[in-house]
Amino acid sequence: MTRHVDQNWKLLQQTTFTKWVNNALRGHLKTARTQVSDLQKDLRDGLVLVELLESIASPRKVGRHNREPVIKPQMLENIGAVLRFLEREQIKVVNIGPEDIYSGNLKLIMGLIWTLIRHFQIRSSGKDLSTKNALLAWINTQIPDQKVTNFTTDWNDGIALCALVDRIRPGLCPHYATLRRSEALDNCQLGMDIAEEELGIPKLLEASDLRHSDVDELSVMTYVSYFCKPANEQLLRWIQNKIPQRTITNFKKDWNNGVNLACLVNNLVPGVFADCEELDPHDSLQNLTRAMKLAEERLCVKPVVKPSQLADPKVDELNVATYLSRFQYAKFLAYQPKEVSCTGHGLRKAFIGRPTFFQVDSSTAGVVC
Repeated sequence: MTRHVDQNWKLLQQTTFTKWVNNALRGHLKTARTQVSDLQKDLRDGLVLVELLESIASPRKVGRHNREPVIKPQMLENIGAVLRFLEREQIKVVNIGPEDIYSGNLKLIMGLIWTLIRHFQIRSSGKDLSTKNALLAWINTQIPDQKVTNFTTDWNDGIALCALVDRIRPGLCPHYATLRRSEALDNCQLGMDIAEEELGIPKLLEASDLRHSDVDELSVMTYVSYFCKPANEQLLRWIQNKIPQRTITNFKKDWNNGVNLACLVNNLVPGVFADCEELDPHDSLQNLTRAMKLAEERLCVKPVVKPSQLADPKVDELNVATYLSRFQYAKFLAYQPKEVSCTGHGLRKAFIGRPTFFQVDSSTAGVVC
């Protein structure tokens, strides 16, 4: 039984990764110029890998390679060019060489594809936070009521999927909270159909696969990561609307120096960071530390990474998007005093029907998170 289950998830992962490759090769085209059916055989001349990387890493190019390889040395040379490109991109690929791909070592090829998915699809290096935990943090920021803890059983009944669909575009699946767990297959099918039709999310796996308790974790992570793009596009529009005086185009370098974050905090809590426009962009760590502290204290927005990590130009985009999403979805609470002091003569002596006077100091008040 265990062997059968093991074979099932391996086959599902191979199918999912193959679909991901084909979807990436297609890009914005309706029909892909190149189609992959067997990861063991179709990558051996290196041309598919070159095309794949130049699609997902556009406009960067792999570089010189043989466009019509016939013999083994030419094919190995192409694969070598691909691996050198990844090295230049500072994408760590462990224990795999041209010969492994040429000979069809499926385990290592699958490892390579997962590395590409993590880096270019999920936008996570796993450096500051593991890719799994980073994606879980993003999911729970989007649908906190679902309390998702994994990428297997928590998706089997389809409710989390439908909730995610409705969160990204409210109204697509408004009744997700009333769905019955006993109708799991129908729920999964509903969520995947709406996601494909309305959000352009490709069906990398079938509803029956997602319904299965032994569904492959990496396959679900790959599928769910497609939701990041529409969510992040919407998030960028929201941020730009909040701080139109700033130009925001990404979840990486635009946030390294802390100025944009300070302006966002100041927009949501007017006056709390009044000097945000005058901040020195070279004081990134100081700016970020102050902005993130105020965001947590005044908006209950908890950080995903440390200020020093957000200041790093190589910070993972997924972590930044998760953090900024918390501003969008935060429940902006009215100020509720945690510490106030009152002084004045009116507190010591007063008369019914007559006004009295005293002073309330709420400078140390905050919000109850």
